[in-house]
Amino acid sequence: MKIERWLIYTVSVAALPFFIRLMCYLILNNPVGSAVSPIDIVFFGLTLNISNINELIVLKNKHKRANNTITPPNKDRILGLSLLLIIFLTITLGMIYSSELLAEQNINLASTYICSILMSIASFVFSWNVMLKIQRYYGNN
Repeated sequence: MKIERWLIYTVSVAALPFFIRLMCYLILNNPVGSAVSPIDIVFFGLTLNISNINELIVLKNKHKRANNTITPPNKDRILGLSLLLIIFLTITLGMIYSSELLAEQNINLASTYICSILMSIASFVFSWNVMLKIQRYYGNN
């Protein structure tokens, strides 16, 4: 997959909840809540890591059919890191949902924002690197 298509289809779709919430916040007269939600930020990171797993499965199938001598990117390490990020993002999402559903502040909102932003930035940088490796691999075939 080319980086441009990844940016257009994956990153822009992953950012849709953030943009929709921001647009609604700006359009509504008296919105309740904030313009940015940690839930939207977490979903951004989750979507990027799921995209990594999907691309690696496609790459694995293509490598099997081609019987190439060219070595694909280290799939196991990338899959493991993607799954680890998915686990941490899912734990964060569960804590945010439970805090929101109980209508109690049993978690620190500032730390939730910071954690979700840092994990989503890490997911973006990691996914960018994965897509660059995959693009190099496809370019060599």
